Amino acid sequence: MKEEYNPTYASMIKETLDKISSDAFEKIDKIDRYPEEIGRKLFIVLIEYACKSYNLNPIMISRDLIKQIPEDWLYRHFIEIADKCLCYEDDWEYCRLLELLYLVAPKILKWAIDKGIDSSNIDIRDGAKYFNNKLNNLIKEELL
Repeated sequence: MKEEYNPTYASMIKETLDKISSDAFEKIDKIDRYPEEIGRKLFIVLIEYACKSYNLNPIMISRDLIKQIPEDWLYRHFIEIADKCLCYEDDWEYCRLLELLYLVAPKILKWAIDKGIDSSNIDIRDGAKYFNNKLNNLIKEELL
């Protein structure tokens, strides 16, 4: 884990993950080798820290851990797990989700944008529009 992160938060996340499976914090890049239910539980913890936390440390630590997850596993499970543990009507969670997808899974960013583009909540709508522009730029630059 990066040294600039507060060790208290890193320890908190490590303890939470390691309660699910021994040494999961250090082996998150092998999430695809865990039994399916264990992998899902680990990912729920990470996505909740990444999208529900109000402190930057757990958000950034969990994002870094999610970046280590094999891409095929991530894309195969992301939407289903996000649907189970996130509230898309909560502007904080929704905007953290957009940030997370932009960083780790841009191929499914459009799915999240579509969830908020017509929201009655202006903060959700603005987040969706902002990331829709960022996604369009990635497509124009052929980075996606």
